[in-house]
Amino acid sequence: GTTTITATQVANSTYCADTATYTLTVNNTSPFITTSGTLSALSTTYGTASSNTTFSVSTGNLTNDLIIYAPPGFVISLNAGSGFATSLDLGTTTQTNTPIYVRLAETTSVGTYSGNISLTSTGATSVNVATLPSTVNPKALTVTGLTGVSRDYNGLTSATLSGTPVLSGGILFSDDVTLSGTGVGTFVDKNFGVGKTVNITGFTLTGTKASNYSLTQPTTMANINVKALSISAPSIASKVYNGSAV
Repeated sequence: GTTTITATQVANSTYCADTATYTLTVNNTSPFITTSGTLSALSTTYGTASSNTTFSVSTGNLTNDLIIYAPPGFVISLNAGSGFATSLDLGTTTQTNTPIYVRLAETTSVGTYSGNISLTSTGATSVNVATLPSTVNPKALTVTGLTGVSRDYNGLTSATLSGTPVLSGGILFSDDVTLSGTGVGTFVDKNFGVGKTVNITGFTLTGTKASNYSLTQPTTMANINVKALSISAPSIASKVYNGSAV
């Protein structure tokens, strides 16, 4: 740092009064790491990188590489749109308010993440920058390929399904996720109608990565037709004519 020193000579029988001002500069030769800025909480959906949050780093007199490590779930970069990794090596070059971009990685599993970003260089005091709790939400999947079968009114809400169920919405990164279960169709009510909604239940997701996804049970449509009724004539016994209509 720099300081100013002022020296004053009081007049006496030997010397005249005088004042002298000197500037003293002491250069810090010790390695140092400093940071500025506070990180924001992040949120994203599994398979999509979050938006960025950022802080700045300054260094000087480093004799060993500055290494920056991201906590689990996060990645960091010197560029806002590319080059993200779990660690960065900035070498020994002096940094002056260099921005470090932080985000949740697209491959981070569903959950809440936090921790410290650590900045280290042998010979300098390490610095930690805290991340706020940040969330990865499940990716939504649906089931397609099923249709409802129309039928006559029978007083029930059960519906027959046709087709083959297919998991739709995109499984990422070759994740181990499988559609399990058997679809059960149910009309919204038992009454006659055209284009009635059929709700389908019974499907689940299984596999080691199933927790990274959510499943929306499908719906389809079908008709409940009017039930045809008929009247049967009663059986009448033959008789000998007796002049009566009975």
